[in-house]
Amino acid sequence: MALRFWEIYEETKEQFRLKIIAGKAGMDTVVSWVHMLEDETIVSRFHGEELAITTGMKASQPNWLLKLVQEMAKDECAGIIINTGMYLKEIPPEVIAWCDENRFPLLEMPWEISITSLIQDYCMRIIDQQQHEKKISNAFRQIIQGRNEPEFRKILEPRYHINGSFQAFCLKVKKTVEEEVYLNQALFKLENLFGSWKGNRKINISYGLIRMDDSIVLVLNDIHEKEFTELPDLIMQSFKYFV
Repeated sequence: MALRFWEIYEETKEQFRLKIIAGKAGMDTVVSWVHMLEDETIVSRFHGEELAITTGMKASQPNWLLKLVQEMAKDECAGIIINTGMYLKEIPPEVIAWCDENRFPLLEMPWEISITSLIQDYCMRIIDQQQHEKKISNAFRQIIQGRNEPEFRKILEPRYHINGSFQAFCLKVKKTVEEEVYLNQALFKLENLFGSWKGNRKINISYGLIRMDDSIVLVLNDIHEKEFTELPDLIMQSFKYFV
C-alpha cells in the first residue's frame, strides 16, 4: 500500500506549516514522488501521481497557475503545494474554486519554510514505505509458495485480518523493458482504486501487491462480494495500456 497524500500531510502539517486551501476530497490518493515545479512544460514528463511544489515564479503570467493545476490534474498528478509569500502573495480564487470542484489537492506553505527540507522529508518517507512494502510482498510471496511460517504472519498481522478471508487476482503482463514505466503507472492507477477514508468513492479494504516474475498478484483482505465482482473491470481499466 503506497503512501497517501493525506497521510503525509497529517504527519507533517505542523512541521511545514501546511494548510489545505482546496481539493481536500482528493487527498486520499497515492503519492509516487515529489518534484520542484516552476515550468509547466515539465508536467508532461511526469509518470503519474507526483506531488509538485512551486514558488509561483511565473504567476505574473495571466492564468498561469490555473493552467498549471489543470494540466497536472489531466496528467493524474497527486496535488500541488504552493510556497506563497514571494512571487505569489495570494492564491487566485478561480484556482481555488477549480481545485475544489475537481477534487485536486491544493496546499499552501509559507515562504520561510524550506522547500528543500520538505522534498527531502517526503521523498525519504516514500522510500521508507517502498522498503516496508517489499517486506509485505515477500511475506505474501512466501505464503503463496507454501511457506506459511510464523515470521511471515507476524509481518502481515499489523495490517491484515489474518484469520479473515483473502482473495487474489493474478495478472500476467507482457511488456518490454521500455514499457516498465507504463507498468508502474498502471500499478499506481490500481492502488488508487483503494483508499482509507470512509465515505469516499474508493474501495476501503487492506490489500497487497506482489510481483512474481512477469505476473502481478493483487491480494485482498475481507472484500465485500459486490466490490469483488466489480473489481475485474476496474483492474482492466488500470491496465488498459497492455490490453
